[in-house]
Amino acid sequence: MTGSLLRDILALAEGALPYIAAFVAFGVVVFVHEAGHFFAAKIMGVRVLKFSLGWGGKLIGFKRGHTEYMISWFPLGGYVKMAGDEPSEEVNNNLRRKDTFEKHEFLGQPWWSKIFITFAGSFINLVLGVIIFFLVFLSGIQYGTSPSVVGSVEKGSVAEHCGFKKGDAIIAIDGKPAELTHKLYEEIGEKTAFTAEIERSGRKKAISVELSGKNPFGLIIFLPAVVDVSVGTPAYKAGLKSGDLILKANEKEIAQFTDIIDVVKTCDGKPVKFLVSRGGKEQYRVVTPVKDNIISKKYMIGISSRPTMFYKKSYGLKDSFLMAVEKPVSLTLLQVKALWLMAKGKQSVKDSVGGPIMMFQMAREAAEKGPTQLLLLTALLSTIVGALNLILPIPVLDGGVILIYLFEGIIRRPVPLKTQMALMYAGWAIVMVMIIGVFSLDIFNMVIRTMNR
Repeated sequence: MTGSLLRDILALAEGALPYIAAFVAFGVVVFVHEAGHFFAAKIMGVRVLKFSLGWGGKLIGFKRGHTEYMISWFPLGGYVKMAGDEPSEEVNNNLRRKDTFEKHEFLGQPWWSKIFITFAGSFINLVLGVIIFFLVFLSGIQYGTSPSVVGSVEKGSVAEHCGFKKGDAIIAIDGKPAELTHKLYEEIGEKTAFTAEIERSGRKKAISVELSGKNPFGLIIFLPAVVDVSVGTPAYKAGLKSGDLILKANEKEIAQFTDIIDVVKTCDGKPVKFLVSRGGKEQYRVVTPVKDNIISKKYMIGISSRPTMFYKKSYGLKDSFLMAVEKPVSLTLLQVKALWLMAKGKQSVKDSVGGPIMMFQMAREAAEKGPTQLLLLTALLSTIVGALNLILPIPVLDGGVILIYLFEGIIRRPVPLKTQMALMYAGWAIVMVMIIGVFSLDIFNMVIRTMNR
């Protein structure tokens, strides 16, 4: 009985571990952001009254010096409360307007100091992203791979002309091993001519290949139709699960993953009916593809072929650093492009935006895959938080507040406090609408996915 109870406790703990890890990842991102504001305020001599992870009433906390450090009951975001960061003060339980501020108060600082304090939170988030990406690339990242077996050959392609056939197993390229796809791609690289050694029906054969700009190579490697499903995508909402084997798509027999791509590519956004095998049982799922106008310009459903094997690749100091810097830059540019397309109505908001619940689900799934994936997602979340705070010109978010103080620097006098307060109230209204919107969207998607299980 005791052994059974212990096993149940261990199983429960193991099941809870990904959720705990997801909370920790979120907590780190929020903590770093608020710590940026906190230390910048300290550097500029501004008194910090409260440092909170979460919003609402205090759960636990302690006070040291002028600052009260706490964890609040609503686990979404956090805040740093500085002295004199509002144009009012409490006197005898009544709020009254303040017209002058001391140097240790936020609004008593020059415009450039207020920008520095405001900018620091998002900047540190971006720096955290760079640091994590750098460490992960340096220590090694796991990629999926599979045997270099030909799945199909495009008609009129170089591969067909050279004599490649479906089922050929590629062994080597110019005498160097290429039995796995990542080795195959490495060995071909930028070559325009090479010799491929293949095995067909138990016999080995050499095939000479010369690539030209006129015709594509046209060699498609076999990938199994067992899928991984990304959180928040059309496939995820429709109830597809990682590990599902796709048998049919719109009644077309599916032999390999590229068959699925072909069906989705030609569906023109219309629903696709999938027959899947899960746990030995067959069931249908209907998925409506969405157009990705941000990157691929194609219809997508959010699945990939589940790798059959994995390999680990490490990068040198220079490459790791360059890749780590490039990652946040490219992610930020993608966010700008996505926001612009959504504002123009060319990208669906419903299919492109996810809230805290979806991000938590992503973090939980990353934690289940291992510490490296969780670290990568933490870097991604930190980059998104930092970039969005700077990109969105909404008062109360860092970008909107910076614009106010930039304007103050241009006109060489403080923006009227009434105007600042009006902008802040408007900003809070916009943010609350956004929070309610993304939460509602997350809940709606959860309900839809639950119904489709």
